[in-house]
Amino acid sequence: MTRKQATELILDAKKKKCLSWEQIAKEVGGHTVWVTSALLGQNSMSAREAERAAKLLGLDAEVLYALTEFPVKGSLDATAPVDPLIYRFHEIMQV
Repeated sequence: MTRKQATELILDAKKKKCLSWEQIAKEVGGHTVWVTSALLGQNSMSAREAERAAKLLGLDAEVLYALTEFPVKGSLDATAPVDPLIYRFHEIMQV
């Protein structure tokens, strides 16, 4: 399972269970911003944190493992944003 696939499953489970990022962060035991970024693939979690998140969201061991993997940062999708302000922001962040 790729990290992107895991993120899609996480977002789907979050929506189906009507959970907020704050509720998930409270259960995981971390700051809302950090837990959100980890669940979206920008940080990795410890095995214990990943286990708590997976249990809350009802996800399997493959997703749990993906949450503990080292993230790949600094890559944009194939298409860049078209809004000039957002495009420049992304450009600055990539440099």
